[in-house]
Amino acid sequence: MLVRLCSFITVVEEGSLHRAAERLHLSQSTLSRQMKALEGELGGNCLSAPAPACVRRMVGTLAAKAGALLASYEGTIVEVRRLLRGESEQLRIGYVGSAAHDYLNPALTGLRQTNPAARLQLFDLSPGEQITALRRGEIDVALTDQGAELLSLDFFTRKLAAVTSVVVLPTSHPLASQKDHSDRPTKE
Repeated sequence: MLVRLCSFITVVEEGSLHRAAERLHLSQSTLSRQMKALEGELGGNCLSAPAPACVRRMVGTLAAKAGALLASYEGTIVEVRRLLRGESEQLRIGYVGSAAHDYLNPALTGLRQTNPAARLQLFDLSPGEQITALRRGEIDVALTDQGAELLSLDFFTRKLAAVTSVVVLPTSHPLASQKDHSDRPTKE
């Protein structure tokens, strides 16, 4: 049916079965058979000359609607092909709030410059919530401070940076009186 609709639109655009056959690189007899099959599906002759005004209007309506249908079909096929290649215009990102300023915001700026049509959804989630959301397919990317070694068993991981942590205690805490070890190298 799809091939017959494409052929029908070409016949209407060209105004001639002969010119349409040339444009479609078909023999005129092949195109005639396609149009007869389409007329059979429609239940009447729509390309026979001379056609009454009501039939000409119907042919114009069918051509316009079939053209819109085919454009929608082609758009759908393009979208499905993109999805099969793993491409999408939407990106759902889970992140830890503390990482937004240093890591997420610069990445989003670059993403918006290279893919201005991308629709972004941002989710401020704890590391555990991000992992659950990834497993459920609710987010596409997680920006977390959890151990990459453990996460790499289930997900593709990439280390972006090492973050230095600071422990703060009240002065009355027993460990507060211990010597400052800030000169020691930090572990990543």
